[in-house]
Amino acid sequence: MRLMMWVLAILAVGVIGFFTVGPDRVWRLTAGDPDMGRQTLETLTRTGKPNDALIAPDNAVALTPEAQAPVYAIAPGELFETLLTRIGNTETIEWVERDAEAFYARGVTASPLMRFPDTNHIWVLPVGDNNATLALYTAAKLGHSDMGKNRERLDAWIELLNDLPTAE
Repeated sequence: MRLMMWVLAILAVGVIGFFTVGPDRVWRLTAGDPDMGRQTLETLTRTGKPNDALIAPDNAVALTPEAQAPVYAIAPGELFETLLTRIGNTETIEWVERDAEAFYARGVTASPLMRFPDTNHIWVLPVGDNNATLALYTAAKLGHSDMGKNRERLDAWIELLNDLPTAE
């Protein structure tokens, strides 16, 4: 019984210490920069674990995406700015890179309680003269599984654009 009390006391001190220091700082100290760096559609690599998600046109990447985004009947630049603005209005994201000329953005999000960091990539791809679609990739920095949270995030980002006209 006494051993159990010691174990619980040590565990409680550890949890209090974790939240006192702050999960963001703990993860940065133990796992490094939460941003996993730039990727391109041509060289995109996945984690190999069930902690990432990819939505992209089949012909945009050599990998098999889980789903495809609609083709929107708006210019690529307008789609890029609309999506980034709406993401910023609905969740906390730290933009690491925003390239309006290349229609590419990368940002870091974190889970609400434990603050597990995810790197998110957004590419807007021109389709024809004045249409555009999306390639979205997100991956967890820590852990083996994200319990589908990254796929849920990408689906929610697509839903942010439900009011836009589609070309198909």
